[in-house]
Amino acid sequence: MATSILMTAYRIAATVLATTPIALNVAYSQDIITSFIYVPLVSLVLVGLAMVIDSKLMKILQPQNIEIMKSNTANVEVLPVVVKTDSNNFHHAA
Repeated sequence: MATSILMTAYRIAATVLATTPIALNVAYSQDIITSFIYVPLVSLVLVGLAMVIDSKLMKILQPQNIEIMKSNTANVEVLPVVVKTDSNNFHHAA
């Protein structure tokens, strides 16, 4: 429960942080170079960092769930499939 609340709070904060350069660009109009190059680049870098941190947090906070998922799996044998066919039922071209 606490891990899901922490992850939700982190993801909301990461979203706000990643969209901050876009909001600042709208609020304070800059030149076209800033609008088309720097703001998207900074936003992409922030999103990339957020993704890396998110994956590391998931690995740190939920290692016990991986063990639970592995212990709840079942081993199933695959049975051979035997199909009886009559070769006269096939349509042969010309």
